[in-house]
Amino acid sequence: MILEGFEIENWSCIGRVAVADLPSSGVVVLHGPNGTGKSSIIAALRACLMDNKSTSKALDRGFSRISDAKPRVSVTFRAAGSSWKITKQFNSKESKLESRTPGGEWKAETTDPSESHERTRQLCGGCDSNLGLHQLLWLTQAEFHLPEPKKFDADVQSKLRSVLGVLQTPLDDRFVGRVKDEWSGWFNARGKPGEKPKRKKECSLEKNLADLQKESTALSVIEAQFQAYERMMEKSGDLELLARDLRRQLDARGRDQHQLQDEYERSLKRLEAHRLAAERVAVAEKIAVESRAKKQQRADAEQRVLQAKKSADAAGLHAEEKSRLLQGAEQKLRELRITTQAFRQEEREVQTRLNGIRDRRQLLNLRDQEKAAREHLQQAERTTGELEELKKQALTHPSPDAATLKKLEENRTKADRLRAELEAAAIALMLILHPGSPAPRIALDGAPELEAKPTADGAAIQRSVRRRVEIAIAGWGRLEFTRGSDARSLDKIETDLNELDRAFAEGLAPFGIAATDATAIDILRGLAADQRVREPELKRKKEDIARLAPHGLDALRQEVAKLEKLLLAGESTAHSAASNLPVDAETLDRLAARFAEEIGAIHTKIVDAERRIAELELEIDGPDDDAKKSPRGKKSDAGGLRKQEATVKDAWAAFNATADVLRQELDRLLTPVQIEQAIGDADRTLAEFRAALEAVKLSESEETIRERLDAALEGMRAVQDRLTAAKQEFDEIKGALSQSEGQHQKRAAAAARVEALTALTEREMLESDAYDRLYALFEECREKQLGTVMGPIHDRVVNWMRLLRIGDYKSIRFNDQFLPEKLLARDGAFEMEFGDESTGTIEQLALMVRLALGSTLSTPTEPVVALLDDPLTHSDVVRLDRMRAVLKHAAAGDPSSTPPAGPLQIVVFTCHPEWFAIDGAKLVDLAGPNVMSRLST
Repeated sequence: MILEGFEIENWSCIGRVAVADLPSSGVVVLHGPNGTGKSSIIAALRACLMDNKSTSKALDRGFSRISDAKPRVSVTFRAAGSSWKITKQFNSKESKLESRTPGGEWKAETTDPSESHERTRQLCGGCDSNLGLHQLLWLTQAEFHLPEPKKFDADVQSKLRSVLGVLQTPLDDRFVGRVKDEWSGWFNARGKPGEKPKRKKECSLEKNLADLQKESTALSVIEAQFQAYERMMEKSGDLELLARDLRRQLDARGRDQHQLQDEYERSLKRLEAHRLAAERVAVAEKIAVESRAKKQQRADAEQRVLQAKKSADAAGLHAEEKSRLLQGAEQKLRELRITTQAFRQEEREVQTRLNGIRDRRQLLNLRDQEKAAREHLQQAERTTGELEELKKQALTHPSPDAATLKKLEENRTKADRLRAELEAAAIALMLILHPGSPAPRIALDGAPELEAKPTADGAAIQRSVRRRVEIAIAGWGRLEFTRGSDARSLDKIETDLNELDRAFAEGLAPFGIAATDATAIDILRGLAADQRVREPELKRKKEDIARLAPHGLDALRQEVAKLEKLLLAGESTAHSAASNLPVDAETLDRLAARFAEEIGAIHTKIVDAERRIAELELEIDGPDDDAKKSPRGKKSDAGGLRKQEATVKDAWAAFNATADVLRQELDRLLTPVQIEQAIGDADRTLAEFRAALEAVKLSESEETIRERLDAALEGMRAVQDRLTAAKQEFDEIKGALSQSEGQHQKRAAAAARVEALTALTEREMLESDAYDRLYALFEECREKQLGTVMGPIHDRVVNWMRLLRIGDYKSIRFNDQFLPEKLLARDGAFEMEFGDESTGTIEQLALMVRLALGSTLSTPTEPVVALLDDPLTHSDVVRLDRMRAVLKHAAAGDPSSTPPAGPLQIVVFTCHPEWFAIDGAKLVDLAGPNVMSRLST
């Protein structure tokens, strides 16, 4: 079925649209801007041809909200070798199906709404507009994805099988169905070629494998427990042997400890006497050392007193020197400050004189500015007057523009041509009267009759006649001469000539020129020439005014008044102060320069004096707190003379105070005689205590008895701890072994269950692998057969892909429903899911697959229509340019392919006609007033 034309009235926003004479194949582009109603046209075609009876009220977008008129749709199409026309007025019983007779007339087939609807559906494919081949080729706006395999129309698949060939026999179907059913019990879905499919979690094999894993884990736990029990039994025997040996060692160490304890108690008196003697010796040694230390302490104190006195004397001398330096620096500072004040006073006097000179100079500048502003204002006023005069001349002497002059010249040219035609069409009338004959009366071209009187010399009477002349001769009768077929054209010429004269007179009226003046055009040319001369001058004057007075004359006048006021105020204030100053600018500038130099020199002296004052202040007072900080944030020790004097005097006082304290401390110490006596007493006491210590000297056995007794006690405690730990570990193992009863039976039962599950899972694994292998073999065979059957469609789409330069794919894998599912790379090492490509690429590939499948079901005798609503919206400019070649190739078909690809009628609705500017395509502008009109609110 293809479309030949359609007519739609009162549908949605459409008032009326009529399109006819659509070609049976090729590309048809119906274009219009957004809001034209392109999608409404497609909805009307779907409703009329396939979806709705005329009695239907359930139209998606048919009934208009701004009109009460019922929608009416008429579609002319070709199907089953004939042309048909279906007309439906919806929400009524008016429906008619007609066929075209061999003579080109329309013959009514039926007017019954149900019958006309069903017969039209059968002619168009026998289904709704979203099923059948329309599911592939009739795309709504923004629809570009291919249908899902399960939702792809089965009738279309059946037709494709009948054209392309049978993919598999019914026996194959039953066999593979059984294989798939069994395979589906084990697995979820097939993966990539060579990849093991994943088993279902709920299948028996997975459950048995889980049970096997669970039982194997339990067996491992039991086995580990059994081995642990065996190791504990071995450990308990070792612990019994260790306990007997430790008890034997404990008895032996107890005997040794008792012997050492007896020996220690026998040596206690000698040990205590030795300890007391040693303590007395230590005290005596300490007293002797302290006595000698006091002697050294007194010597050190005497040395410190002597050193403190020397330091105090040196600090006194240093303080006197710092005081002299400070007094000298303060005297210099006072003198410099007095000198600086004198320099400042001199600078102020010179600056006062300089300020007077500058005020006088500024007053002179202000006079020059006022004079220049006044001259500027006068020039602007003159230019403004000249501009107003030029404008006045332009108003009093208007001139035509070039278009008006050209129009009037063309008027006269046409009038002269028409007059020449009238003169050429005139007839010369000559009357020769004999003397004494009655004078005839003549009426020319409908004018009043005039008596033709003979001339005195008997010459002939001549007149010019265009259309009609009447001659009345007294006593004879009337003669009438009338031009035949040219009379009407002469009337037209006269009418046009009069209209030209009227328009010419109206065109001359604004310029005060009479239409009868033969030199009117020359006068207009002169006026236009004058205007061309005035225009540059007028433009120059306007530019001069814009330059001289950009803000108007009032602004210039205000500026002059402002300068006059400033000048008056300056003269009144500076008259007395500048009376003794020169009046010329050059002399004032020289005086100002000289005073400025004097001020500079004085300022240099002041700066130098301030620098020296700052240096003296720094020398006297030192830097401030911020300046005294070093780069690391620490304050330096350097200060001014005043601080240095204070520091030195503080140090002098400190040295004196230290010397006094040291003398007092020396007085508190023992005298040298007392110290020597204390040393002698300490030495004698120490000798006596050493002799007593030698009398109670211990033997080697008595010196080590305490250490040996402690070592024996520690050894007994260590053996006792080891014996306790061994007994505790033995008791724990004994308790654990009491729970191992029945462990052999549990171990044997768990091993039997693991062995049974292992055999079961191996059998089920073999069975599932067998079904998977059968399924894989069938898929391989199907792939080979599908590749052979789908070869023409596959090759056509791949060639189009290469034309558009889509990826580096070498082939496409189709499923059983003739739809693409995989894209294979050129090297074969990579494949991509069809839906994983970009949106624009999916849209282009899907459209090419639709066109390839549609052309397979199209034939030259029964072509197929593809209806596309705003396609390829996700494509870039380069892809769109190449898609035009794809559309043209798909529309033309390919009779050389096997099976042959038939032609297509591709109807594109778009708001971008330039995207589909294909050679030979028929373009229909829906926005044209002779094609479409919209309902008005």
